[in-house]
This record gives sequence, C-alpha cells and structure tokens, in this order.
Amino acid sequence: MFAEGVSFLRSYQQANKGAVQRRVGLLSPVFRTSDPTFRAVFAEDAAALIGLAVAFVGNTRENDLATTLRHLESEIETDPRVTEAVLTLATPEEASLSAD
Repeated sequence: MFAEGVSFLRSYQQANKGAVQRRVGLLSPVFRTSDPTFRAVFAEDAAALIGLAVAFVGNTRENDLATTLRHLESEIETDPRVTEAVLTLATPEEASLSAD
C-alpha cells in the first residue's frame, strides 16, 4: 500500500505540475504525454489505490463509491482520445457482477 501511494503521489505531482503550467485539468497532461510509461504508472497506481479504498470502505459505502466511480468514468470519457473507461463497481441500479 505504501509503495502504491508513493508512486501515485509522484505521478500525481508530475501531472499536476504540467496541468498548472498549461492551465488545464489534471488528467490532460496524463493523456497528452508522449511517455507511455507515465500514463501506465499513473493509471495502474490510481487503480491500485481505488482498490485499496474499496477494501477499506467496505460494503456500507460501496454504493456511494460505485456512483462516484461512474461519474469519474464519464469525466474521463469526455476526452476524445478515450473510447471507454471502466471502473468496476456496480451502482445500485446496475446488475451485480457477483455470482449470487
């Protein structure tokens, strides 16, 4: 958990620095960089931290988190270079992926 946090913090700081300099949103430098490693590290660490957050939050707040992730998906998908974003929790209105 500590390693993911440190790694994400570094990529966040790099993205934020570029965003502030260009006066654009935080994700813009991530999508526009020519460095595929930076994009991969940012995405992988963000996904790992989201997974850890889900584990710590537990089921009582899962619906709220799922709704927040759907909003984040929508925001990411507004970028014309993104075809589809999938962040995996089902909202209360969606069918569950579990084998109930």
